Amino acid sequence: MSAAPAGAKPQPPNNGTAQQQKKQRVTPAQRQAAAARAKAAGQTPATAGITQSTAPSAGAAAMASPGQAPHYYGPYPNYANSPLPVVTSAPGSTTPVGNPLVARAYPTDSAANVLVVNSHAPLPAGTLAEIQVFDQPGSGPNSFHAYVLRPTGTPGSYSVVFDSGPLSVPSVATGQVVTFPVGPFAVQAGDLIAHYGQGIPLDMGGVSLDSTYYPANTPPSLGQTITLGGTDYPLFSTDRTYSIAFGLSSTTTTISGGIRKFVDGLPGVGPANANNLGQYIPVAIPDTTTYPGSDYYEIAVVQYQEQMHSDLPPTTLRGYVQLSTSVVPGARLQLLYPDGSPIKLPDGSPALAVDKPHYLGPLISATKDRPVRILFRNLLPTGQGGDLFLPVDTTVMGAGMGPDMGGMTEPDPQNPMCGSSPKPAGCFAENRATLHLHGGITPWISDGTPHQWTTPAGENTS
Repeated sequence: MSAAPAGAKPQPPNNGTAQQQKKQRVTPAQRQAAAARAKAAGQTPATAGITQSTAPSAGAAAMASPGQAPHYYGPYPNYANSPLPVVTSAPGSTTPVGNPLVARAYPTDSAANVLVVNSHAPLPAGTLAEIQVFDQPGSGPNSFHAYVLRPTGTPGSYSVVFDSGPLSVPSVATGQVVTFPVGPFAVQAGDLIAHYGQGIPLDMGGVSLDSTYYPANTPPSLGQTITLGGTDYPLFSTDRTYSIAFGLSSTTTTISGGIRKFVDGLPGVGPANANNLGQYIPVAIPDTTTYPGSDYYEIAVVQYQEQMHSDLPPTTLRGYVQLSTSVVPGARLQLLYPDGSPIKLPDGSPALAVDKPHYLGPLISATKDRPVRILFRNLLPTGQGGDLFLPVDTTVMGAGMGPDMGGMTEPDPQNPMCGSSPKPAGCFAENRATLHLHGGITPWISDGTPHQWTTPAGENTS
């Protein structure tokens, strides 16, 4: 297409083209007619496009089934919108561990010398703050002791590490939850809940959650080591469930169901403008002496971790970092592989960075009419460690079989050979990298086409 000469007035489009565009426009009447046809066919905005086998009730949107393509802009939930979070615990709150606190068929044990252990709900690590039971008519007045039993490592053997002392169950006219503040006492993951005495409602049969030891003529005492199923605590039944739970206090805020929106600031330019996560965009420092008249940088692609949101753990990423040189030393930060081993340059020397890696890499400030020269190094992990940590479709040309495997037949196309770990010899490596620069005048040899990839030094690329 030739450009109009300078100063020429813009010409209107060809009348034929304009008439053709006018004919192709959809009129409001045509839209209304299409909607009427869809309605007559039983389609609604919430069900259009849903197959009969997967469609819910008419007018209801549903999540796509496993294996189906997600409807990013259709009637289904938009995957681009994170659901609102739910705070499941906050500092000072308690989380119950144990059995549901509900009314039971029997308000209490008839005997007092009964030891009950909840072996189906081991405690997580935390701080014991309260004990809760359901009190119903007939449960009180009675008393019981609550215990924390810690496994000794010998089957059936436990140390009594916590004894609440006698807890009184009052007599009530209507069922209610009774809370006994205790502790605070630090419990370990795997500790068990136990109680001895009367006043706690129970069910027999069904899905049992507790083990009952009777007759247990001697109540456990703090610091004692007991053997469940032995002569002192013989097993009586495993078909009982008691309404008792231990409340563990929380010292942190636990959030589930999504990530909070708009809680983190954007990273600024340079360390002085870091956000609340410590993120900032590093500014690359030019080397103006190695190649006089131009700005020179040495940039490496590395694998690293960075926290991307306050509610997320550090995320593994692959990105860019400026390397230290004798001319531009910077902070000389030691670069490490994910396993903690040092990243090395091809000559065996440690790879040092001007600044830490950051998502999208360092910012290069270029000046018009001043050349920029960049030496890129691929310092990603090698071998099996170089495989990408995200799923890779190795059936796509260039992602699986390499040239040395040309003509080979996949024994199982649904499980490609190059998708296994470790990969067979001859597969393309997943630590290849290529660069494509935008916004500049770039010679073709440096334009980063799909065939100009590089791998780390020493990587087998055949």
